[in-house]
Amino acid sequence: RSYERRAADAQRKALEVERSYEKRVENAERKAIELERSYEEAIAELQTSCSIKIEENKEESITEIKRLHNELSKARLVVARVQHEMVEEKQGLELSIRVAEKARDDATQKLSSTIETLQATCHSAQSAGEKLRKTEDKLEELMATTKEMEEQSSLQQQRVELLQKKL
Repeated sequence: RSYERRAADAQRKALEVERSYEKRVENAERKAIELERSYEEAIAELQTSCSIKIEENKEESITEIKRLHNELSKARLVVARVQHEMVEEKQGLELSIRVAEKARDDATQKLSSTIETLQATCHSAQSAGEKLRKTEDKLEELMATTKEMEEQSSLQQQRVELLQKKL
């Protein structure tokens, strides 16, 4: 039972971790989308303002756009890295679940084997108990018979002695 409880706890923890993982994936994806949208909005705003400023300072505007594209690329790399880590974490959790299920199956098989052995042992003990009771009954009968024979022998011995005295 403790193994079943541990297996159930392990499965429950695995489910909690998987739910947590799924929530983190959703949060990371939502943040990535918001971050990407935010960067895209920022880029759009800067492009508009840059087109106005191009007249004033063309090189400065181009540099700023490149910087923002760089940040967007970095953000996309971060999202890709986080997604990759989440995939690895999910695979690790799936492996843990498979290991826990195998351990549960192995324990179940061992418990079944132990139960069968105990049942066979109980049956053997019951058979031995029955044989012992029968043997005890026979021994009691034999002891009663022996006592009767001793009493008869004693009586015969007394008769013989009485006859010898009479003679």
